[in-house]
Amino acid sequence: MGYTSTKGYPVSTTVVVLTEPDLSIPFNDGVELESGYGTFDANGNKAVDFTRASSTGNINKSSVSETLAINEPGITKDGLSIYESYTNYFDAPEAAVTQVQTIGADTYTLWILGAGSATTTYGVATEASPLTFTSAGEALTVTIAGVVDLCNLIDLYKIAPPLLDVVAPVTRAADVATIPMMNNMPAPGQPFTIMCDAAIPLGGVDATNHGVFSESNSGPISGVQMWRKGNTDALRVVLGTGTSIVTSEVLTFDDEINRIAFVYDGSTQKIYINGVISDSQANLSATYDLNGELELGTKLTSSHLNSEIKKFKIFHKALTAEEIAALGAAE
Repeated sequence: MGYTSTKGYPVSTTVVVLTEPDLSIPFNDGVELESGYGTFDANGNKAVDFTRASSTGNINKSSVSETLAINEPGITKDGLSIYESYTNYFDAPEAAVTQVQTIGADTYTLWILGAGSATTTYGVATEASPLTFTSAGEALTVTIAGVVDLCNLIDLYKIAPPLLDVVAPVTRAADVATIPMMNNMPAPGQPFTIMCDAAIPLGGVDATNHGVFSESNSGPISGVQMWRKGNTDALRVVLGTGTSIVTSEVLTFDDEINRIAFVYDGSTQKIYINGVISDSQANLSATYDLNGELELGTKLTSSHLNSEIKKFKIFHKALTAEEIAALGAAE
């Protein structure tokens, strides 16, 4: 079998007939399904069950800030946003050149949109270089200089969808996105492939896990789950009870979208990253509960992805290396 390479991604020189996915969710302009099983939205379309118990800001596909209503999904140029709950302390720099806000002990990120800057005792934040710092709790002074269209101070270790028009500290609820396991996953023990495109952040200073997907009825290490482990570079997959793969190579997922595939062929489970097999392990007890939900971008309703996900697909077969390569690179 011959291969060529495009930007490091293997491309087969042999024609491969592509298999249609049993579930396909592009997350290109909404949460509707191209194929598979989901709930029906107000327009009668099959869709992901998405909830968020608050409004929020969003940077849309045209790079414009917008406000989203309760339960309205945030679609960006990189797909569906899935973030944990967090608090923003201000975003209106035109209210004063210098602002003081009382904050508690936590890790924070100060980030802006615009050509100006925001300065604290911890350093300077610009649009190109957000500032992350840990505070023991204090009255924090932030000084705005130059043109700043938006300034968010959030209790999270990375930038996140903005919270707009903040007068007093406001908390954004967590995103929740699920699809039914029934019919979208094959019977336990049967081959399958789960694939998606995502930029999975490193755990940050608080060593947070970041879920890619997980079965809602599973335990901490059971069912079917994928997440990035805490403050390491490893991507971990669980299938069954206590049977897991942990990738060995260094992952640079913080800002780069990668195509990830998890393949189970009935006896062996494998992880592919950008078309290249990363790890494999024998697994004869691939159990999960079809009566549950498959959470997208979380691990057991927590450990949020804190990023975007798109091109989520499930195949009721174990894709070969040639088929995975033929599906191409992350988009």
